Amino acid sequence: METETRSARFVSEAEPAKRDQPETNKARPMPTKPEDSAADARVEQLLVEIRDRLDLLTRDRRHVEFSVARLVASLVQALVIGLLLAAIADWLFSAPFSAAILKLAFAAVLQLAALTAFILARDSR
Repeated sequence: METETRSARFVSEAEPAKRDQPETNKARPMPTKPEDSAADARVEQLLVEIRDRLDLLTRDRRHVEFSVARLVASLVQALVIGLLLAAIADWLFSAPFSAAILKLAFAAVLQLAALTAFILARDSR
């Protein structure tokens, strides 16, 4: 009990000392000079120019040029999917096995052609 009262007394004695001290950690506004505001305006202008250039580059990268190779590849890819569905239908409805294999082989060849066209259409950025 005696230690509790000593610590309480120590805390209560230390508090007035803290209240009497002036606060030195407060942030004070720095006086502005005309040169500083001109420099700030120049920095702000440069930052706006940098942002505009980055926006332009982003817009340019999003834009994709029309490619005939990509169009052909997409059409061939759709044909491949159709051939696969036809082969599955042949298998389900008990058509001759050779017809299904022929459609799957033709789909594989067309798939390779589609992949080649997609690679040709790929942008070199």
